[in-house]
Amino acid sequence: MNETEINQSKEPKVLDVLPLNKGRRFLTFLGDFFLNFVLSYILFSIMVLPLGQLFTSYTARQTETTNNLSLRSDILKENKLLFFNEEAEKIDVLYNASFTFYCYFSYYVYDEVGPANVRYDQFGHKPENDIFHHYFVDIAANESKYYEFFDLYNKDLYFTRSGSTIAMKEDLKTLIFPYFDKSDEPSKDADEKIGELEKSFFYPMYSEMMSMVEKVTDLFYNGYSYNDLQKKIQAFDKYTNTLAMVCSYITLFLSTGILYLLIPLLNKNHRTLTMMILKVERVNKDTLEIVKYPKVILNFIYALFASMIIAFFVPATFVTIYGIFNITVLMIFGILSLLIMISSLIFLLFNKFNMDLFDFFTGTVLLKTSTLDDVYRAKGYYI
Repeated sequence: MNETEINQSKEPKVLDVLPLNKGRRFLTFLGDFFLNFVLSYILFSIMVLPLGQLFTSYTARQTETTNNLSLRSDILKENKLLFFNEEAEKIDVLYNASFTFYCYFSYYVYDEVGPANVRYDQFGHKPENDIFHHYFVDIAANESKYYEFFDLYNKDLYFTRSGSTIAMKEDLKTLIFPYFDKSDEPSKDADEKIGELEKSFFYPMYSEMMSMVEKVTDLFYNGYSYNDLQKKIQAFDKYTNTLAMVCSYITLFLSTGILYLLIPLLNKNHRTLTMMILKVERVNKDTLEIVKYPKVILNFIYALFASMIIAFFVPATFVTIYGIFNITVLMIFGILSLLIMISSLIFLLFNKFNMDLFDFFTGTVLLKTSTLDDVYRAKGYYI
């Protein structure tokens, strides 16, 4: 053996240990999140929500609320503030409100009570179709309020008013007439104008009217109060939001517990499902040893907070996205969760060891399984 070979044999063998590359690290991060979302959705739909509904008598509450909605619509109908279309259910307030919109404007489009060729029999210059005058003047006895709101939302765009005499502008009447006559079809310009009338005039006026009903003049029919029924309906909505929130967080806890706690504790290297699929290991950065149980638990707690955005979207099949935005707790924690996720991803993007925030604070790093095997071989372990 020559001198060069002797010197080389004395030099220590060096093993380069490289962290997981950014691409696979991103996949690991997002893969666990995606699996958590899917599992949460499944658990929420087939187990947690049905059990929550069962234990809180949801079906009975829903039946009662449906009946209250029907009674509330009856009160509005009998007080001539809402018209029913035969094509819609009585409790479909939005559809019937839209139909009421057409009934209202038919009062100003026609000069006669029962015109020919009308699309619906309710159309025409019938006193009951002028719902705003009927409410503010006949029911609330507040004529000044009627003209105040009328002028506020009319802005001289749709009607002319001289004292108590109101008439629709002729050009507008001609444009939207095809909506009321079944022998004609509206134009594109008419569609745009109808949309403007709904958004800028009718619904703001209707909102002012219903606000006064709730605050000033309650409505009654057949022994029922509109405001009493409204409170019961709102109580059901509040109950539904609370049920959605509680079930959503229970679901997230179960799903995150399965993916980030149960599965890692049941396999010797404490890997999540995504880590097993991608053949990735989490080790201590300084010792390159597989993480112990305490850090597995810490990872579960971190994942629970970072995944709360999932709890925001999971109840969408139950209360709709619009309803979810009314659940303040879900929205606040969802935003905080999203900030944690984004911060962690940005940190991962610029960190040279490709660590996310959890890795940084716990002193861990992700390696490929094959890299860890090389480490064990270098230490003299049998692989």
